[in-house]
Amino acid sequence: MLLFIASLVPAQGSTVPDERVEWDGADSLVDLDSTSQKNPPETLIDPSDCNHPPEQPYIADGPISGAPGVTCNYTAYAIDPDGDPLIYIFHWDDGNSSTVGPFESEAMAAADHIWRRAGIYQVRVRAMDDNASSPWSSPWEVVVNSPPGQPVIPAGKSTILPREMTSFATSAEDPEGDKLRYIFDWGDGFFSTTDWTESGRALSIAHSWQRAGRYMIAARAEDSANASSLWSSPREVVVNSPPGQPAIPAGKSTILPGEITSFATSAEDPDGDRLRYIFHWGDGSFSTTDWTESGRALRIAHSWQRAGRYMIAA
Repeated sequence: MLLFIASLVPAQGSTVPDERVEWDGADSLVDLDSTSQKNPPETLIDPSDCNHPPEQPYIADGPISGAPGVTCNYTAYAIDPDGDPLIYIFHWDDGNSSTVGPFESEAMAAADHIWRRAGIYQVRVRAMDDNASSPWSSPWEVVVNSPPGQPVIPAGKSTILPREMTSFATSAEDPEGDKLRYIFDWGDGFFSTTDWTESGRALSIAHSWQRAGRYMIAARAEDSANASSLWSSPREVVVNSPPGQPAIPAGKSTILPGEITSFATSAEDPDGDRLRYIFHWGDGSFSTTDWTESGRALRIAHSWQRAGRYMIAA
């Protein structure tokens, strides 16, 4: 209960002493005889009728990157000191806004948006109750960017030696013309990244494999806005050491024309691969053996139809 001391202004020629007045807040205190007042009448307002604006909203969640034409979802909330329901305005920085609500104070509000063009956008949110609005939230930066196209299959040698340094090249196009770099997967647990180059321009990079084997290599492109392409189709690279030089073919040194005679040779393969032998008979003809294990000798027969001296090798 509020206690007021009211000094009533007497009519002309009379006096009225000060009186103690008790007020329970239900009514306004007004002098009904306005002709006796020097000032206009006043109304006492209950302090609980005052409205406080919502506090600055906070963007709680949402992607920081996306592609043009892809729906992005964001959530935000604000606190209203009076507990009033709130309407939220999401400003998307591309000339568009979204209004959602009402939501209870501190409840999470959600809104979706699609950016049509690549760019960097600052998302902001404002909350409003029936009488006042909050400040704008801190900006939430979103990078909208289209990823590069799939690179072409890396170009280079298909068969190389272990530890042989060999270059492979690829290229890709970026829809926005962003600068690109290429990441190569060599199929042996190692990756390499090129320098930056213009969209559509090919770049090459070198690699060597330490062990013989078959490796599937591929490349992908990354643009300057950190968007990545799909991996290219793979390309197989065979890393192989050649067999050692075969032994001089073993066999008879003098034979008759038309006589079928066998000759044998053997060789070692550094990688332990299976081998076959090709014999050059010196008369314009060649013979090839079946496959055999590394280091194992194989023999094959031949005959010469004319007399002469022939140099054979395998």
